[in-house]
Amino acid sequence: ARGPLGRERGPGMANATDPLARSVHGQNPQNLVENILRQKIYEQPYWKDQCFALTAETLVERAVELRCVGGTFGGTRKATRFMCLVLKMLQIQPETEIVLEYIRQEDYKYARLLGAFYLRLVGRPPEIYQYLEPLYNDYRRVREVLPDGSYRLTHVDEVVHAMLSQDYKFDIALPRLPLRKTLEGAGFLKPWKSPLMQEYLARHEEEKARKAAQQQLRATERATTGTGAEGQPAEGDTIRYVPSRLEREAMGPAAAAAAVAAGKKGPGSSKRGREEREAATATQEPPSAADEIAQANALRAKLGLKPLKP
Repeated sequence: ARGPLGRERGPGMANATDPLARSVHGQNPQNLVENILRQKIYEQPYWKDQCFALTAETLVERAVELRCVGGTFGGTRKATRFMCLVLKMLQIQPETEIVLEYIRQEDYKYARLLGAFYLRLVGRPPEIYQYLEPLYNDYRRVREVLPDGSYRLTHVDEVVHAMLSQDYKFDIALPRLPLRKTLEGAGFLKPWKSPLMQEYLARHEEEKARKAAQQQLRATERATTGTGAEGQPAEGDTIRYVPSRLEREAMGPAAAAAAVAAGKKGPGSSKRGREEREAATATQEPPSAADEIAQANALRAKLGLKPLKP
């Protein structure tokens, strides 16, 4: 039925779009929701009782009462309260600052998703990325109604990611959203920076400081204990003495075994001792050919071999 001025009256007035509302994507804002879904919402008792005559201010009271998100559910595909409020926001078209306040506040997670989904429907692509990407840091759990009427647990950041990456969400075909790199190439968006970058840089600086402190500690220990730069004993430090093969032969089996077992100090057990032995060896005359042959023949005699001829 229509009144004398040609305007609809009766129940249809409650479903009409605000005359002062601007068109969105070249059409009536309510037309972003498919007609069959709109009719289901109009038939919901929640729409008729709780959403009647709501304004941008009073709608907040209904938004904070939400306990789940979703599109339709059940055998008759009833619309959820979340979807009823989405259509009401399209109908009354609240101011942008009010919608952004829905998104910025952190006390009510379902109200935040309500504002985010509304902005995804009516916002411009740069605004959508600008205000929805910070919600990737919200890891709170939320309940989502499935088409069969059951619930599943998801998270705020997962729902937001679905809004930015999918073409269909909550039984609504979402307006086309260009890729982020396309908007970056056109100069509409700055290159994306991870919110975790500051935390990563802080941990990186802490790790560098920790390694520098460890190196300083090692340098202090080397200076205190006299250890060389490469971990070698400094001059004057003693080391475990192990006799050489020739020394073991000269000492005899018993004395050599005792020297190895006890780690007894001897010539060459320190850097200074090794230098003294090398200096003494350098001053000695090299053995003559006759002496070398005699030593070799003595060894060959022990082995039962024929002696060498001079």
